[in-house]
Amino acid sequence: MFNNRYEEMIEPLELPVFSLIGIPVILVVAGFFLLMLKILTRSGRFFVIRKRWPAEMKPAGTEYNRQNIALQGVWFKNTANLVVAGKGLYLSFGFPVSLYEPGAAFIPWNSVRFIKKGRAFLTDVYEYEVWVDPPVILTVTGLIAGSFPGDLNPGIVAA
Repeated sequence: MFNNRYEEMIEPLELPVFSLIGIPVILVVAGFFLLMLKILTRSGRFFVIRKRWPAEMKPAGTEYNRQNIALQGVWFKNTANLVVAGKGLYLSFGFPVSLYEPGAAFIPWNSVRFIKKGRAFLTDVYEYEVWVDPPVILTVTGLIAGSFPGDLNPGIVAA
């Protein structure tokens, strides 16, 4: 009854056409994201630390959830969960890093050595060497490093 002159110019998007193009594109993008996540998490070498010192349970201590840390220069933003305990540092990761790095590690303090103070993302950061073979560089913010014991505390260590 109504004659719309634009009907001839614009065809409605049909579901089969979207399904043939859109779904594969979404799957490719998701696959690329998962591949990049796997490459980055493996580059941080948390699996080496976790294999050397697997954590059976979370210890009592000062807890820091969803923190920014770096392993081997790979930054894990808002995914690291740490507990600074009397005998060591508990470290685990939340989603999405936990897809490729499940589990936790408990690093004893005698296996950690302060290296230097630096800056990243406009804040002070502190680098530590974790003694595994080969060594892994752990970078934490001042909030976390300030709760480390004795000679690992940047307030005590001359940077």
